Amino acid sequence: MRKLETSYVAALELLGRGQRQEALEALMELEMEALGSTPSASRIDRVWKHKLDVVRRALELTGPEILVPVIMLHHDAYQLYRNANQPILARHARDMASDLATYKAQTTKSDADKEFAGWVMTSFGASVLTLRTAGTSAGILRDALELSPNNPVALLGLAWAHEVHGEYLDATELLSRLVASDPSHAHGRLRLAVCERRLGNLESAKANFMKVLAQDSEPWIRSIARQELARLLISLKDLEGAEREARAAVEEFPEDQEAAILLASLCERLGRVSNADEIISGIGASAPGQPSARYIYDRQPDLDIESVRVTLHSMMDERLGVLISGLRWWGVGTEGQEGEEG
Repeated sequence: MRKLETSYVAALELLGRGQRQEALEALMELEMEALGSTPSASRIDRVWKHKLDVVRRALELTGPEILVPVIMLHHDAYQLYRNANQPILARHARDMASDLATYKAQTTKSDADKEFAGWVMTSFGASVLTLRTAGTSAGILRDALELSPNNPVALLGLAWAHEVHGEYLDATELLSRLVASDPSHAHGRLRLAVCERRLGNLESAKANFMKVLAQDSEPWIRSIARQELARLLISLKDLEGAEREARAAVEEFPEDQEAAILLASLCERLGRVSNADEIISGIGASAPGQPSARYIYDRQPDLDIESVRVTLHSMMDERLGVLISGLRWWGVGTEGQEGEEG
């Protein structure tokens, strides 16, 4: 048997025994040895082929569920390689996990497998979702949505990537899908309303801001909703209504400096200069260590991907026995069988 296949089987066996960290270290050792310090495309193809030969034989002994732990091993290796500053190996790990997850979904055609594959790719997309790498992340999240069209994390993450680049129409389409599948998603509805306002769809934006405020949502979401609704009412020439919303924001969130400045500006436009001066003079310092609502909104959204990864690892753990069964081709898990049968 080829050395690489033997080493790969050994890494999978460690995973099957529940030794996840040891399995990752064994995988990293064999791949770095096989690929060298400057991995070439031909070397990567060779490693890929030998690993797929192992997976293919294991599939023949069991079935597609064996792919779940294999996928998760490479899913975790992706982050390991990123931390070790090995971008080529990280990309290889991501590609292998994504390809196997897609293969499983397309082979079984089950909704559960499509959702699993979608979450795997969403996890990768969330790992690189920053302003600097929004383009790379967007491509991964689009792939996730091809398999799992209503994945809420992928929809929100991809919408943000479009929004920060001023692509409000694309963001609106994604956010509309998000709130259609989950009407209680206040964060998604807030971003939908903001994008609609920027596109000039004022009546739809107004309705969505009102729906956000009717929900029991996070304070920063409510503060942004009131401020944005006030700005929308200014566009509709309803200064009195805008002042009411801005005042409501100040009363509900007295430490929000932006809401206070907006209210003061409206009071001045309405001829209430003394009120505006009083509001400005009363603005205090923000609470220490507490980011403003606008700061939270403008940063990339918290996608809570860790809870998703916990679920993915739970699915992996449930199938470790299947993995060991699939490795019988190489004599794994057969110790003592002859004596038991005799």
